[in-house]
Amino acid sequence: MITARKILIAARAKIERPEAWTKGRYARDKNGEGTIPNSRHAVCWCAIGAVHAASPSDTAPALTQLNRFVPGGEATYTYNDFPETTHAEILALYDRAIAAEDTP
Repeated sequence: MITARKILIAARAKIERPEAWTKGRYARDKNGEGTIPNSRHAVCWCAIGAVHAASPSDTAPALTQLNRFVPGGEATYTYNDFPETTHAEILALYDRAIAAEDTP
């Protein structure tokens, strides 16, 4: 069984490079067009799309864990898409969620 922690680690790896992260869509292809996160054409993902792309199974526990650590109590998708949110802040969000002692 894949755990929330393993999903979060795999999702973070997908968006580790700045060019592999996006805003406004779950995923984008090489032309910048929106696509589904698990598309073979996807080359970049938002914080939520990366979770969906990282796991073929239930993503709810991983998404719940990620949401717990968003500053200001915002939802992950909202925080990801704020104009002022940076790539480094999204990676830090993942790091907090992964490092939490209670991450299953």
